[in-house]
Amino acid sequence: MRCLIVVAVAACGFHASGAGPEAGGSIDAAGCPAGYMQLAGLPSRYRVSGGPGTTSDPQGRGTWVSAEADCRRDGVGTHLAIAETQAEHDAFVDVVSGASRWLGVTDRTVEGTWRTITGGTTFFALWGPPPENDSYDCMILTRVPSHEDTRCDDPDPQWSKGYICECDGVAVDLTAF
Repeated sequence: MRCLIVVAVAACGFHASGAGPEAGGSIDAAGCPAGYMQLAGLPSRYRVSGGPGTTSDPQGRGTWVSAEADCRRDGVGTHLAIAETQAEHDAFVDVVSGASRWLGVTDRTVEGTWRTITGGTTFFALWGPPPENDSYDCMILTRVPSHEDTRCDDPDPQWSKGYICECDGVAVDLTAF
């Protein structure tokens, strides 16, 4: 099974740079770094990267590996976003405006076994027919509601994407990827 999601952000007031305690930022009343915003009444808070001022590169884009590290630098309980419900997926789609964004789901450990970076196997995605034995192991949300996975750490600029960070208090499981 493969997953897909789509997202848009700029007009929604999201902060583009990492602002967690590791970056010298502050924590808000919900326990999340400054710059993380609630989205459509969802319980988590989010930071969408893709503009100037991010820590991955001047455009707020990077490989899946660099995006995951940037989100994790914001503090314990922050990581690449995981759509766990249709409502969360729809909220991501609404704020990303058609741009591709990295999400926290991968099959890097076992080909074909998709897991979240927090170690779970529950996530919401819209997949088309997955390719067999591909080398594309990391999920992105795209404007087309079908399967979309791609290379995780290829330095070629075509694989550089923006990303969504989530603050939900759940720690990253480094063995998941």
